[in-house]
Amino acid sequence: QDRISDIPWPFKPDLHPTSRQIREYLNQAVADLQLDVRRNHEVREIVENGEGWVLTYDNGETEHNEAFEFIVVASGQYTEGKHKPRLSGQEIFKGEVITERDVGDLDIFDNKRTVIVGFGKSAVDMATFAVQRVKQVHHVFRTPRWMVPFRILGFSYTKFLFCRMGTIIMPSWAYPTSFERWLHEKLRFLISAIWKLLKVIFSGYIKSRARFFDKAALKRLRAVLPDHDIVGDLRSASCMAPENYFENVATGKILPYHSEMVGLTETGLLLKDGRTVECDQVMLCVGSKTPAFPFLPDKYRRIMEAENDGIQLYRHLLHPRIPNLAFAGFNHCFMHVPAVEVATIWLSAWLEGELRLPPADEMEQSM
Repeated sequence: QDRISDIPWPFKPDLHPTSRQIREYLNQAVADLQLDVRRNHEVREIVENGEGWVLTYDNGETEHNEAFEFIVVASGQYTEGKHKPRLSGQEIFKGEVITERDVGDLDIFDNKRTVIVGFGKSAVDMATFAVQRVKQVHHVFRTPRWMVPFRILGFSYTKFLFCRMGTIIMPSWAYPTSFERWLHEKLRFLISAIWKLLKVIFSGYIKSRARFFDKAALKRLRAVLPDHDIVGDLRSASCMAPENYFENVATGKILPYHSEMVGLTETGLLLKDGRTVECDQVMLCVGSKTPAFPFLPDKYRRIMEAENDGIQLYRHLLHPRIPNLAFAGFNHCFMHVPAVEVATIWLSAWLEGELRLPPADEMEQSM
């Protein structure tokens, strides 16, 4: 289970901890580390004062101003709301267009002909939730992604992907040992063969959900089967396959549409291939808005929000043009929690003077 490496679980959690268990663990970590946590406060601005920053924040009633030598921004990658493009014909559509953020209770799906758009974690989760409330869910996506099943060949996926070998075979920009560098340079064909084998295993798992050689079921499953390599998705776009998602596709409870949305009619969603999916509800799970930093001084905010493809930082932590400020949690990946901890250990080492940064232009080139 994910945890901070030097703070063990105070109790034995489930293999995949529940939200309640995670909250209990975090409360224990806060107590052990004696952190001063102030909830329900909003940061209004941070202003340079020559020695660091003056931070202004409030709880809706009382405003506070405090000086700090250094600030770490950990506001999150997905705090700015969901991307919700306005569709052609939306003004005549008799149903509703929502995002997953609008779901407070699963009864939102009751008695609705629902279309889920997207193939990220939110989309496949919502499709799986919705099918518990309606007879059929329509799932529209432009690109299917590789999802990791909880069990592979009868074993937990962790035995394959979270072991030392799983780390060694992952292509990277840099390798920590001479053996790994040699392996990826001289035996690249072997690394490629291992990933191709995993692709075959994952493909076989998906196709096996079609029982008794059901051709219609197999056709539906092929629609959600990616044709690109698996390693790229594991870097950033992969998620765990929700329980029974593939089974529901096989039985037709979830109908997949490998296409793009073009617009809306009075009664449904119009697809690029000419089909119209009749529906009462379109849920757009097509990503989040780029993070914004309204509390930063304008000159620094412009730097942080300038790139169309997201935040650019040295080691995903620092910007060489912004002093006394770091960012944590913007190196999102499948192994998000340990990746963030490793990054903050690096940051701590730098703050302690154990690391020396390269010149600013070198850091920007690396970014």
